[in-house]
Amino acid sequence: MNPLKRAHWRLTSTLFAVGLALFVSPVLPTFALSGVTKPSGNRAERATHLVCAGGKEIFILDAGDLAKGIASKIWSWTASPETGVPESRTKWFANLDDAKAINDGKRVLITASNSGVAIVDVATRKVTWMATVRNAHTAEMLPGGMIAVASSIGGDELLVFDPKSPTPESPICRTALPSAHGLVWDDDRKTLWALGYDELRAYKITSNDRAQTQLELRKTHKLPGIGGHDLRAMPKSAGLLISNKEHVYIFDRIKEQFTEHATLGKIEKVKSIDVHPVTGQLVHSLWGQKITLSNPDSEIKTGSSIVYKARWFTGDIAN
Repeated sequence: MNPLKRAHWRLTSTLFAVGLALFVSPVLPTFALSGVTKPSGNRAERATHLVCAGGKEIFILDAGDLAKGIASKIWSWTASPETGVPESRTKWFANLDDAKAINDGKRVLITASNSGVAIVDVATRKVTWMATVRNAHTAEMLPGGMIAVASSIGGDELLVFDPKSPTPESPICRTALPSAHGLVWDDDRKTLWALGYDELRAYKITSNDRAQTQLELRKTHKLPGIGGHDLRAMPKSAGLLISNKEHVYIFDRIKEQFTEHATLGKIEKVKSIDVHPVTGQLVHSLWGQKITLSNPDSEIKTGSSIVYKARWFTGDIAN
């Protein structure tokens, strides 16, 4: 064979082999609306941290130990004057029900069914903003640092706060939503998704003037059941995870359709569900002293610590 042709053939063969290896590599996770992904090769690398809320405590678990079946706290918080919560307000945080890492893990946005809503600085464990919302069940960061809060049974509404306003503890707007439970800000669609008792709603934020901000209802989707509870965005997907009284569903934001979740669909009364943004590993909680992982499967006891909701976070925690 001509030497130039032989060199060209070898180069072509090498590039094809490399491309094929990358294509079939099991280390690269693949995402689908089913919520099931191909597991990574090293189980200890399947997550970074798990942010948990329950009882009087917010705590963060080390994911490396979770992969070994151990719940190791690397950070925790309870309301006290030492953490910037006046003694008269500590009762607001007696039953914590959600915690989301924000600002690249520097802070945690928390809510409690005793009406407390706050932002906690992880490094100092000090509260940087605080408000009261009846039966607060979750909160979500909005563009510009504003905060949406779901006021569940007894409040039955959504509220928006502006921590930068002259009156940061007072809502700048509110709108009714029976049994408001879940919130997800969808930056691609500039939409706030909100989960209520038997419906999923899509809201737009109106007005460029922060003080005049309003939530404008654009669409309502009837749930295939009642008792809507948790709402989470599926990474690299158009899907929204939804739990209600009897099932776990995926809502396709493009097709506007609900389908039962392939792995957790039949589980009742799921308080929280989340998908790891890198590995696709599922975590869910039924409210108790354990968390349950899927893909791969394991159940991890949390000792005396109660888990109502658990959220993955893949960045560094500034503790």
